[in-house]
Amino acid sequence: LALSLIFHYDLEDKAKDFLAKIPKIKLKNLKKIYSHSNLQTSSLGRIIDAFGSIVFNLEKSSYEAQVGLMCEAFYDKNLDFSYKLFVEKGQVNFKNLILGALQDEKTKAITGMFNALANFIIDFSKDYDLKVLLSGGVFQNKTLLEILKAKNFDFFIPLKYPCNDSSIALGQMVHFLNLEK
Repeated sequence: LALSLIFHYDLEDKAKDFLAKIPKIKLKNLKKIYSHSNLQTSSLGRIIDAFGSIVFNLEKSSYEAQVGLMCEAFYDKNLDFSYKLFVEKGQVNFKNLILGALQDEKTKAITGMFNALANFIIDFSKDYDLKVLLSGGVFQNKTLLEILKAKNFDFFIPLKYPCNDSSIALGQMVHFLNLEK
């Protein structure tokens, strides 16, 4: 996914060091596959994995949530820095995040990523007069939740059920039952 984001945001020139470790023929083939694919993700966890694979120069994770845990170790709460995320044509634009992963040192990049996510969640929620429920594996990340709390952001997280993918079926069932009403 890291390569897809680099290609998508046309950052190959900025990613020369990251791309240099990939054999040229493999990179050429991967770019060809990318140009003929229509893969998309709505998973913030996969975006964070891609971001972390660039920052930590990881080809693959060894276990679930590895990158998120690695990121927590590099977050600096005393560093006032954030990348800017915004919605463009109905989708969140992560270009600044990926560019930062390619250019900035680890602590700055990780801090900027966590702060960007928190700021985006807060700013996006201001457009709606609704209570905010955070759900998904990303919201098991202690650092992200602590940032949101420090910014006095009012939110709910699941307490009876896991907030990660294991509760997707539960959410689908609740949605279906509400359709029947």
